[in-house]
Amino acid sequence: TIFVTDTDEKFFQYIFLREVNLCGYLEKPIRKELLHGMINNAVRHINRDSVEKLVISYNREVRSIPYKEIIYMESSNRHVTVHTRYEQFVFYGKLDSEYITLPYYFLTSHKSYVVNMNYISKIDRKNIYLCTGDKVDVSKAHYMEVRKKFQEYMGNKD
Repeated sequence: TIFVTDTDEKFFQYIFLREVNLCGYLEKPIRKELLHGMINNAVRHINRDSVEKLVISYNREVRSIPYKEIIYMESSNRHVTVHTRYEQFVFYGKLDSEYITLPYYFLTSHKSYVVNMNYISKIDRKNIYLCTGDKVDVSKAHYMEVRKKFQEYMGNKD
């Protein structure tokens, strides 16, 4: 997001009250070289997200899974299963440790699940329904945060 404003500096603080993926702000009149620089930064950020990968190792194999291909991840008995459209990958680990390294478009819906918001079709009080036909549990403790984060994400998605 690039904000353009004609207000003076005392109002810039309000820009940061919303959780957004901020690439910068410009004050009118817009200087072409600043706009081009911010657009280039935004494009680099988009391209970085499209090539970032989760690297896992299990049973003497190392796999690289692009984040954008991960639909959801689930955890059981210290094993994490990564679900993509065509395959599932299992590795030894903790979901909490993996969650903190994931991009902003992932959310945790339950202590055992992390979901890529790009694949969500519907949310109710007990489940997240994915466009793949799968459904993932939503705990009572996470429901309000899941709903809020998803609404914000969908509102900021172009």
